[in-house]
Amino acid sequence: MKQTKWQRLATIGLCSSLVINAFSGATAVAEESSPTVASSAKEATSASSATPESTESSQETTETSREAETKEAEEQAEAEVPTETPEVRTDTTEQPAEKSSESDRQKNISPRWVSDNQVIYPRMTFAFTDETGKTFADENLTLSGTYYKLARHAATSQWRPYATRYPIVSSNAGGGQYRVAVNAAVPMPYDFLTNLPVGYAVNIYAIEQLKIDNTLKYVDSIVAPVGTIRRTYYSDQQVSETPQFGNYGSANLTQRDRTFSKNSANIFSLNSVALAPSINDVLTMMSTDGTGSAPGRDIILVGFDGTSTYRQTMNYKVTRKQVTEKFVDTNGVAITPPTGFTQNKKTPMTSNAFTFKQAGTLPDTYQADGKTYKFKGWYKGKTKPNTLTTTKAPSYAVTYDDNDDLNVVYEEVVPRDTWVYPGFYAEFVDEQGKAFTNPLTFSGNYTQFLRKKTVNIFETTGNLYPMIGSKDPSQSNKYKIETQSRIPISATYDGNVTGDVYDKREYGLHDLTITNELKYVDKIEVMNTSLPATDYLVGYVGIDPILIDFPNILHPLERAFIKNTNQRFSINAIFGANGSASTIPRLLRIGGKDQPNQRNVTLMGFDGTTNYKHTMNYKVTRKQVTENFVDTNGVAITPPTGFTQNKKTPMTSNNYTFKQAGTLPDTYTTGGKTYKFKGWYKGKTKPNTLTTTKAPSYAVTYNNDDLTVVYEEIEFFDFPALTYQFGFVDESGKRVDASTIDLTYDNWHGELLSSVDGWKTTNIEKGQVALTKNNLKEIVYPSHSLEIMNGRHSQYSAANLTFKIPKYYENISVYNKNGTFDTAYPFPTIKVNTSTTPLSNRPQLFQLKKSNNQSFIFNQTTAAAPADVQVPYNLREIVYDPATSVNKGLYHMLDKPIYYYLTNRKVTENFVDTNGTKIKPPTGFTQGNQIPMTSNTFKYTAAKALPATYTAGGKTYIFQGWYKGKTKPNTLTTSTTPTYNTT
Repeated sequence: MKQTKWQRLATIGLCSSLVINAFSGATAVAEESSPTVASSAKEATSASSATPESTESSQETTETSREAETKEAEEQAEAEVPTETPEVRTDTTEQPAEKSSESDRQKNISPRWVSDNQVIYPRMTFAFTDETGKTFADENLTLSGTYYKLARHAATSQWRPYATRYPIVSSNAGGGQYRVAVNAAVPMPYDFLTNLPVGYAVNIYAIEQLKIDNTLKYVDSIVAPVGTIRRTYYSDQQVSETPQFGNYGSANLTQRDRTFSKNSANIFSLNSVALAPSINDVLTMMSTDGTGSAPGRDIILVGFDGTSTYRQTMNYKVTRKQVTEKFVDTNGVAITPPTGFTQNKKTPMTSNAFTFKQAGTLPDTYQADGKTYKFKGWYKGKTKPNTLTTTKAPSYAVTYDDNDDLNVVYEEVVPRDTWVYPGFYAEFVDEQGKAFTNPLTFSGNYTQFLRKKTVNIFETTGNLYPMIGSKDPSQSNKYKIETQSRIPISATYDGNVTGDVYDKREYGLHDLTITNELKYVDKIEVMNTSLPATDYLVGYVGIDPILIDFPNILHPLERAFIKNTNQRFSINAIFGANGSASTIPRLLRIGGKDQPNQRNVTLMGFDGTTNYKHTMNYKVTRKQVTENFVDTNGVAITPPTGFTQNKKTPMTSNNYTFKQAGTLPDTYTTGGKTYKFKGWYKGKTKPNTLTTTKAPSYAVTYNNDDLTVVYEEIEFFDFPALTYQFGFVDESGKRVDASTIDLTYDNWHGELLSSVDGWKTTNIEKGQVALTKNNLKEIVYPSHSLEIMNGRHSQYSAANLTFKIPKYYENISVYNKNGTFDTAYPFPTIKVNTSTTPLSNRPQLFQLKKSNNQSFIFNQTTAAAPADVQVPYNLREIVYDPATSVNKGLYHMLDKPIYYYLTNRKVTENFVDTNGTKIKPPTGFTQGNQIPMTSNTFKYTAAKALPATYTAGGKTYIFQGWYKGKTKPNTLTTSTTPTYNTT
């Protein structure tokens, strides 16, 4: 009856029941002989999940497992028959967990308890905070492990595990808390405590291993504070059906529960000892036990209540490895650090790839405790190397080997008298940014000056230190400018003066002059906007800078060399009544100033050493000749190709001659306009007469040297493309092959100026040959334009036309043999573009005359041409002087070809007596019969043979012979059928 009630109450106390799947475990091998029993079919596993809940702690009585270690063996012999035998296993290596999540544990919940199938859900919440008390949030943790059943072996006092293992899983609950649960419904039958193998006493459940899967190189330790863990008690007399967590007080946490151990792979874990010789070697949290007051009947659950609710929270502090910042002198003795830094400041590492970066930038020097310290460098770890790292913002990747601390080393320095060497480099470029290489020479003075109290006037002491300049041997436009002697600075110099008159003593540039005469230079300006300055503590000037290269704005009077009337350039400080702080150059100035915790001496533009680090960059702007292109009204125009409006040509010497690049064209076209060259002049005022050379050149005067080129805008007349055609007809009215006739001509350009008598040739293209097209000779004028200019007529025409006909033609004429025109080849209508009325009496203007041999030229040509050029009237293109004609241009248009008639040469048959007197010819022959020649190789042959004798008009004639030509030879040819080659 009591046993039945325990089953019922335990099931109620565990709060939930599951339908569970069989959990398979490995077969165990015992170290010594134990009874072999069949595995109970009553143990099973399942999965569920729950939510965390915080718990309280208290102290309570000792559990059965701890009492059982002192019980006699006979108590164990009274135990019920066990369902399995514990195994002997010496390793605590975690077992592979089931591939399931925490949520799987709630998948198969049974609505009611089933007899002998009570189960428990071991689970707790683990909370992690860092060493500062804040939530550990450097990364998301994953916890896993194994849960197992153990029994105490009486003979050896060892706690030996059974074969079955239950996986432990985790989930992130947020805020640094993680739910850790056995991923199974762990069997807890009514006879759990007493169902033991022979030789064993007390069964318990416990964590075999709980590990954090994350690799945590940067974590030093994970430890919970000393404390307790609450327990839940289930009795066979329990009447409440509600679990009462904490109803059995609290158990002390062992060191094993409180401390995660770290292995060589940087994995942290909690572990029970294999074959633990004492119950204290088994993890207490999430374990089970029985009571000493009711052995074998009452169950205790440590840190949970058996339900799916999380009751207990374990709080662990994660102490991360840290980088400690240490400030030491050269002997390794700790010193007061600079302002803004803390001795022994600790910076925690936050990842497995942590890089330490010190906050702030280390000063080069600082003062503390009446001492001055100079930065020497820093190193990582415990051992100081021979060479320190000198960066001012230490940063390095840590090695997690307790050798990551930062050591910053400063050296104490002692004030002393020093010298400084005022000097700098000057580099000159021209206005185009190119090196200005004309040699320069320098002279100047450096001085000490004082400031009067109250009135703030600066006065020089009169002590001058000469300055010199020398060219850099490696760079032709760079010079080293320096004082000839060093300047002494005492150990106590701070720029202040004690007395009634003056309160400040400083050093600076008195004057600096470029001694060359530079007529051709307009100005010399500095391109630097500021110059670097270096601060030293009083007593360390030129030795140990505390601030390097911080900028200072230049004063206006040193931003340019000023040109003097002697054509030399200089920079001059102004002292006396008109002087002030801004009238003394900052370049090379030495002055004192007070900082909050120290007195400084500032060197501007140099650092006090002979190694001059600063370069002043100067732009030399030379005087220039500007090229202007204007029309006759002085308005700027687009220049010809190859020239640039407002092009500036710098002068390069004190005796410079300007020469314009290129040759100016006589005319050019741009932007739809055409311009004609008129001339040029130098300076601002246009003279009455321009210079007309096309390559301007002149010696400059350095005060009025610009070039102005004047072009006049001109108008053009556009001529269309024109074609003039010539055909040829023979005596029979048939067309002659035009290719047998040569037509040559010249393309002629001419002009007539109002100021000059007679036409002149401006251009002539000789030897043009007319082409044959469609059995016509053609002269083609391309479309083109001729300029219209005041005071000028101009012409374009084919000139010196020459027709050369074959030898067998005797003549060529614009008229036929009747002095008219064949109806098939009428004379063309000729018009000009300025009128619709055809021109009259044109044929005679196309008549030809013989020139020589077979060549013919125009009989009449225009007088509007030079005497040596023959220009036909009606082939001309003319542009008129706008001052004399309303018409701008004129050209001739022919509506059809001009046909020329050719006359053949002929052989005339003459019959004469011996005196040369014509006689009546024989029958069949005709006196004066003419036979036309038809080729250049024409051969004459009589139509028939001449008779030996014949009678005509009562007279009888006897054949004497024949001859060719006009002159009778002494001997006649006597063949009766005359034949010969014509000439």
